[in-house]
Amino acid sequence: MFAKKAFIELSRKFVCVRLETYESEANQEMVRKHLNGKLANTAFVILSPDGERALCRGSRSPSMSFGARGEESLEKVLAEMGKIVSAYPARGGSAELPDFYSFKQALNVSAADQRLLVFTVAPEQQRKGLREKLEGVAASTSVMGKFHYDTAGNSDAGWEKAVEKVQHKTGHFVIDPDVFGLKGEVVAYLPLDANAAQIRAVLLRANTRFAETEKPKHYSQHMVEARRLGVRYTSNVPKGVDKDRDGEVDSTRRSRR
Repeated sequence: MFAKKAFIELSRKFVCVRLETYESEANQEMVRKHLNGKLANTAFVILSPDGERALCRGSRSPSMSFGARGEESLEKVLAEMGKIVSAYPARGGSAELPDFYSFKQALNVSAADQRLLVFTVAPEQQRKGLREKLEGVAASTSVMGKFHYDTAGNSDAGWEKAVEKVQHKTGHFVIDPDVFGLKGEVVAYLPLDANAAQIRAVLLRANTRFAETEKPKHYSQHMVEARRLGVRYTSNVPKGVDKDRDGEVDSTRRSRR
């Protein structure tokens, strides 16, 4: 459903937040809050503008949240989300540039979503202005939805060890992640003083080349190949689900009758 054009267009009328549950215990608690204390690897809820009140039932998916089933599922979800948009019209403001918990995760998610990563490395006092400039670029129609973005923080020291062709210490690095998102390669670069038009032009050229060579991933085949090669991604918090909140990831073994 998330890949449907109608859903994507309507979602742009919301502030969309993607929680990083495998990187932050605080984010896990936010998911539990909307799933009756349980934790799942996917969850969906729409909140009021103050972020406090749920405007639909928290569940594993939009269809479940709005009680939509069968072939008319998408239509019902769109209709219910449309009612929320009408009740809470936008009051202006600009789009917020996405940011990740860490460069490691940004690279991994970019590989999973098959997007190039725009990684900005700059002195702390310049980051706010640079992010505001990138927000305008990211929100433009020609660029929107084609990239992930991340800004280097204190926890990202040594990021360049996982990336090939890094020739500068600061700037906007356009990175193509490898198939498993553990390494990457710089495919384009812009200095920090590049203007919005220059950034947009470079990003679009890089994405055109990327789209010509990137092949669709098939999840089951991808996982088989990762296991064969012994590829593993280590999260900041244990991977899996702790539904009973005993501090241990629940066993995935199923009992046999």
